[in-house]
Amino acid sequence: MNLTAILGVMLTLSIMANGWLFHQRDKAIAAEATAAQLNNDTKNAAKACTDSVNVLVQKGDERQTRLEAALKSIAPKVAQDQRSALSALNAKADNVADLCGSLQRYWQGEIKRDRESNP
Repeated sequence: MNLTAILGVMLTLSIMANGWLFHQRDKAIAAEATAAQLNNDTKNAAKACTDSVNVLVQKGDERQTRLEAALKSIAPKVAQDQRSALSALNAKADNVADLCGSLQRYWQGEIKRDRESNP
């Protein structure tokens, strides 16, 4: 074999080796870039989730404050209604022989008291 053929074979082997090395380098870079992008995507998704949870907590606290204020404003009326209901349950018939008449007189008295307290 002459020198030109040997140099040609070596040049061919060198080109093939460089091509293979560049291909391996490109695969490694792509794998690293994919891993880095996946890492960034995971961090961004976690941040978005955390932000959403924080917003939900804030809105829940605001809702709780509104509900507490609303409950405090209606608590006296609820207590009065409960007392009225208990007194109705504990009411005794004024005439055992006429239960319907007793009930009618009881409710008439309740209506009269309600009208006097809420003109």
